[in-house]
Amino acid sequence: KQGVLSMILLADKPGKAAAIAPTEIDWAQISKEWKSSKKTQELFCKSRGINYSTFVYQRSKLREKLKNKKKKEAKFSPVKITTLNRPNILSPVILHLAGGARLEIPSCIAVSQLKPLLQLLGVIAC
Repeated sequence: KQGVLSMILLADKPGKAAAIAPTEIDWAQISKEWKSSKKTQELFCKSRGINYSTFVYQRSKLREKLKNKKKKEAKFSPVKITTLNRPNILSPVILHLAGGARLEIPSCIAVSQLKPLLQLLGVIAC
């Protein structure tokens, strides 16, 4: 047995084995094993007895899940707005972005300029 593949037996009739397929959880592990193998996807699948089309499909599903997970993680914390006792001084709005990036936006920025900036950063939908 190569790698860590938990297999489930699929049968279309009692007592008859139709196929052996990796469970959903295993596709992430199989993908890691393929990457470390330095083989092409086709050669890797052939050496493991995995259907190439199924492998490609399952990897695309994993990428989509990862993409959706990252979208869900990009959330902002609630902000408490307070007024300053210094009306002549305009403080910038400071956004702390993922990865430690910090963006200072002048408080005098027009809404027409702010919306495209926030769309570019992926903070709001287009």
